[in-house]
Amino acid sequence: MITPFLEQQYQLTDILKPYGVRQVLTIDKCQGIDCDIVLLSCAKWTAEQNNLLKDLKRLNVALTRAKKMLVVIGTEEYLKEIEPIDRIIGKLNSENWVQELNHFDTHMCSYLPEEAKKVMMTH
Repeated sequence: MITPFLEQQYQLTDILKPYGVRQVLTIDKCQGIDCDIVLLSCAKWTAEQNNLLKDLKRLNVALTRAKKMLVVIGTEEYLKEIEPIDRIIGKLNSENWVQELNHFDTHMCSYLPEEAKKVMMTH
């Protein structure tokens, strides 16, 4: 999992460790590392912090770490306010690659370990 925010890295590491998630890294720390599946968490904190997502070098690193699948988790309305992510979302929508998740749906859970599926499906 990749996040732009250091504090979120710490929190996600603690939360996801019991479910077999191997690494939670900040965008800056994941440069040069490739993974089969990458979850990119784009949580909204403050207006100043979305500058991390506006940085083209960081965004390039975040979006190119996945070898097989990239899952971007975030609120579409918030992400549409950030250039160039707004254009990326437009392209994803035009290709029907955006999927709205109500809580954690069955399709998304198919990529998680069995133990995590039970927890994610019940919350």
